[in-house]
Amino acid sequence: MAINQLPQSEVNTSVSSATLKTEDLLPCFLSVLQEAVEQGFITSQDANKVEELVGEHGELTIEAYDQVTKYKDADPALLSGFWYYTENSQETAGWMLHEDCFDLLNELAPEGTYFGAHPGDGADIGFWQFDEEKDW
Repeated sequence: MAINQLPQSEVNTSVSSATLKTEDLLPCFLSVLQEAVEQGFITSQDANKVEELVGEHGELTIEAYDQVTKYKDADPALLSGFWYYTENSQETAGWMLHEDCFDLLNELAPEGTYFGAHPGDGADIGFWQFDEEKDW
């Protein structure tokens, strides 16, 4: 098995809150995945997949930063931390977020939980316990 579930101590743990923007969620989710690789929860081909995603995200970030500095009359040092995905890379970033990261994070989710939006707050993303009273 290349992905081991996180411990029960991670149940009802928020990973990101107050935003649903891809440019905020993707680096956050990749950070959680990288930490899971470092701690040995993700191994083998899935660990390689995480590293590929991190590398691809780095390329998207560089492309976006280049576009910002190209069209702004500003010192690049002032733009540190300010970036966005270009029109061309927005689709790729969305695909990485919704297809790759969510799948991997759901596999990591502790038993009896899912990775996704909190039932009471759609902008609170984390590992949440299934509500036994609801039909899943």
